[in-house]
Amino acid sequence: MEIGLIGIRGTLILSGIAIIFITFMLFTCRKLIVKIAMYWNVMGIMMIVFGAIDIWQTWKKFFDGVFYWPFLLIFYMMLVGLMIMSVHMSMDIFRTRELAMHISLINQENERLIRDIRHFREVEKYGKEVAMKLEAERKAIRKRIYDDTEEESIVRD
Repeated sequence: MEIGLIGIRGTLILSGIAIIFITFMLFTCRKLIVKIAMYWNVMGIMMIVFGAIDIWQTWKKFFDGVFYWPFLLIFYMMLVGLMIMSVHMSMDIFRTRELAMHISLINQENERLIRDIRHFREVEKYGKEVAMKLEAERKAIRKRIYDDTEEESIVRD
C-alpha cells in the first residue's frame, strides 16, 4: 500500500476521533444540542469506518502526490466552518428556550398583577368584605382546577 493512501486512511481515522472528542466537549459545555451532536458523532464514526476499511484503491489516482494536501486542507476548512455554524445554531436554540422561559415567568407575573388590580377595584367598589368573599371563591375554583389537573397527571403517569 502506498504512503499516500496510508496517510489518507490515518488522517480520516484521527479526524473521526477528533470530531467525536470535540463534539463531546462542546455538548458537555452546553454549546451543542443533542440532535446536532448526534449528527457530528455519526459523521465521526463514518470517518473512522471509512478510514479503517480498505476502499481507497479505486480512489488512488485522485490522491497521488500534490493533490492530496490541498484537498485535505479544503475539507478541514469546510468541517471547521460547519462546526462553527452548528455551535451558533445550538446557541441560538438555547437562547430561544431561555427567552421562552422568561416570557412564561413574565406572563405569570402579569396574571398575578391583574388579579391584584381586580381585587383592589372590587374592594374600592363593593367594600372589603364582599371583595374577600369573591377572592375566596376564586381561590376555591383555582384549587379545584389545580387538584383536577394534578389527579389527571397522576393517572397518566
